[in-house]
Amino acid sequence: MSLQKYVEVQLDGKTKLLRFDYNSVSDLEAFYGKGISSILTEEQMGFNTLRIFYTFGLKWKDHGITPQRVGNMLGDAIDNGESLESLFKPIMKGLKLSKLLGDDFDVPEDEEVKNPN
Repeated sequence: MSLQKYVEVQLDGKTKLLRFDYNSVSDLEAFYGKGISSILTEEQMGFNTLRIFYTFGLKWKDHGITPQRVGNMLGDAIDNGESLESLFKPIMKGLKLSKLLGDDFDVPEDEEVKNPN
């Protein structure tokens, strides 16, 4: 039995669970019209990319989440001192946990990974 892994993020005054699985990565690929590897290497990693990755990564727990709602949460986080870099770190950790990108996909070791079980 495989464990469902996620990254805890603080947004909107709550702990949210960010996870990338087959469905969320497929949704990302459909949104951008290209494979996940191309998205990570070709896209300009800015506000819209951040918002879309969080939207699809949070969708497994919050089925009705919208990019606009995520944008409001991320905007509040930035207003409260978060940087774009700090907000991208959970995305990269979540993608690593998904194991969908292979073992060569790496993120910094200094970050704790959460497991729901």
